[in-house]
Amino acid sequence: MKDLIKFSIGSFLVWLRPQKAENLIEQGLTIMGDDDFSRSERLMRFVILKKAEKKENHDEMAEIQRRYWVNKGAAYFEAFSDQFKNVFLPHYSVLFDELAEKLEAETENFDTLVEIGTGNGKVLEYCATKFGKVQRFVGLDLSEEQIEINKTKYAHNKKLEFYAEDGIEWITQNCGTNTIFITVGGVLEYFPQEVLAKFLSHLNGLGPTYLATIETNGLDHNFDENPDSQPYGEERSFSHNHKKMYPEAGFKLWHHSKYYPKSRHHYFTLLGAKNF
Repeated sequence: MKDLIKFSIGSFLVWLRPQKAENLIEQGLTIMGDDDFSRSERLMRFVILKKAEKKENHDEMAEIQRRYWVNKGAAYFEAFSDQFKNVFLPHYSVLFDELAEKLEAETENFDTLVEIGTGNGKVLEYCATKFGKVQRFVGLDLSEEQIEINKTKYAHNKKLEFYAEDGIEWITQNCGTNTIFITVGGVLEYFPQEVLAKFLSHLNGLGPTYLATIETNGLDHNFDENPDSQPYGEERSFSHNHKKMYPEAGFKLWHHSKYYPKSRHHYFTLLGAKNF
């Protein structure tokens, strides 16, 4: 009943102010803080995303979310600059500890690490200090503003490279064998299932590859009842069944754990995988 009321009011607002709705879409609707958006804007956002979801237009949903990170990514990373200290180190670093052990024991030479959705670059800098055998660390992000900030901030570290690029497009054109790919804090959730499955298959085809991903899942996503991806939470990004999708693409899991923050909508799945 509550969602029905929200949808009715929001639909009226979209009808009443179509240009306002279009402006919201153009700027991106992914993460909307209570202090940054009015209640009417939040209701309009709810309707816009719900309508795309009802049409099962996952490409439209992904495009709306992509625009957010292009336009507002830098502001988000500034607002949550303490995430590395408060969340990554205490809750996520276990995955990278295990990855470091595996890389140290490898006979294969993994000389490149690519982070999709690098944000403020803190995780990439951390990886450059942790993985001694890796010589090249590439950070990809949709936010041109944030990438320019990173290039200035980390100019002293010649191992780090930053590019304002779509992750899939850049990797498809530039990456080869013996590469490590990482995501931290929810990145692949903005790819529709079909796009993600194709991307994982591409990575498997590159040759020996490591994956270390920290991705969100909806608390209401029961994988036994629905093994496929589904939208979740206020963002309506995608809760993917990574534990199923990675092996389907040819990867073997070497780590699987979960972290539950104080959230009404999601938890984080930590997965490590390789294809050899």
